[in-house]
Amino acid sequence: MGLFGDRSYAEFGVLLQAANAAFGKHAPGGWTQLKMSDLGIDQSGDTFTSRNGRGKAIVLEKGDQLIVAFRGSDKWNDIKDYDNISIVKSYSRQFDKLLDKVAKYQDAHDKETTFTGISLGGAVTNIVADKAGHQWGGAFEDSSFVGIASAYLSNHGRRDLFNFGMQNDLIYGIVPGSWNPGSRQFAAEHVYIYENRRFWSDNLDDSLLPHRVGGLNRAIASLEGLVVDGGGLLVDALRPDSYLIFDSTKETLRVRELHNPRKELVTVVGEGRADRMAGTGGGDRFYGLGGDDELIGKAGRDELHGGAGDDWLSGRAGRDVLFGDGGNDRLIFDTHGDRGEGGSGRDWFVIRTIEHREGRPATVFLPDFTPGEDRIVFREFDGDRHRKGDQPLHFVEYAVYDASDGLSPLERGHVNDRRPGGVTIFEDENGDTLLIINRDGDRGREFEIRFDGALGDFSRDILF
Repeated sequence: MGLFGDRSYAEFGVLLQAANAAFGKHAPGGWTQLKMSDLGIDQSGDTFTSRNGRGKAIVLEKGDQLIVAFRGSDKWNDIKDYDNISIVKSYSRQFDKLLDKVAKYQDAHDKETTFTGISLGGAVTNIVADKAGHQWGGAFEDSSFVGIASAYLSNHGRRDLFNFGMQNDLIYGIVPGSWNPGSRQFAAEHVYIYENRRFWSDNLDDSLLPHRVGGLNRAIASLEGLVVDGGGLLVDALRPDSYLIFDSTKETLRVRELHNPRKELVTVVGEGRADRMAGTGGGDRFYGLGGDDELIGKAGRDELHGGAGDDWLSGRAGRDVLFGDGGNDRLIFDTHGDRGEGGSGRDWFVIRTIEHREGRPATVFLPDFTPGEDRIVFREFDGDRHRKGDQPLHFVEYAVYDASDGLSPLERGHVNDRRPGGVTIFEDENGDTLLIINRDGDRGREFEIRFDGALGDFSRDILF
């Protein structure tokens, strides 16, 4: 189960676009919007309108599938309809004529129907889920229901039902009883759009603005193609109860200052401009997207993705994974076990002093370093751990494993230069490359960078 329940990003995207089409937007690609006359309804055009004029819906068709999308709130006097949602659930009655016809059309053409809608449209979707077993001849008992930013959340356990919305949207689940134990199983929670406004304050100091359809659409669009460490899609790695923040503030988003964040992985997705994010004491996952972003992980095992633009990434404490992605990025490493991939562009890998543990060197992993394009920067690295201050480094040699001459000191894990601050590039017996630093006067190595493959002598790409 991912962020959208059992649905993929593409499947949820179709339903979100269908819900938008109920407001007069374009239907999803490949879907046809049925005319009311196709359903046997005596109304012109392709939008159903209830007798009181406030309820509207559309029906989309593709192959053996139908989507019924209810239009949500589009004017202020819709607020009067909320009374008809909470207790008697009479709001859906204005769509009975449409649903009777859809049930007959579904049966006559051997279709499967999915219901969706935003805001009030999502509430109708949930009410239909409640009534599907005993109304419309049971035609929709096996249908699917996806509410978006719905005021009412059903807890009907026998339905293929899912709700998505923002926790700091004051409309999402506002109807009493929506967040009972049953409805929580079928709804996304701990998802936020962070805008840092100070009126209509909630636990993220935001306003009602997360209920805007445009903001919701942009947030969902920003998730497309995002991956996690290991290569899977972010939307599949996240669960509906994941702590997810869409950062649309122009200020620095300091995740640790948010009220009551859950003490587990926090995922923050930025915008196509310069984002500034600072993490918590736990594990954070940041996506800067476009713009020249500044991402700071703080403590914990962090995963930082710069996206497009010239980004500045620092994991700080904890074994972090840094992805520069596109642009000329600067990745900063402070901890044993850090790993970084610059992606395309001319990237700088800045290595700060990392203390080793007795018996093994401190290690950083740079699997996609490109000689002649990227740089490794040691200007904040102390070459002698026994002297105060940052002592200089010096290049010693480039060496390659030779099976014919027995085990050399490098192959035994030693160095050939006892002087503190010596830097050696060594290609081992597996054809991989190591950069080794001796930080004291013995023959051991106190620090190393591990690369994938044989890179040759890239000493000109090292900045001391």
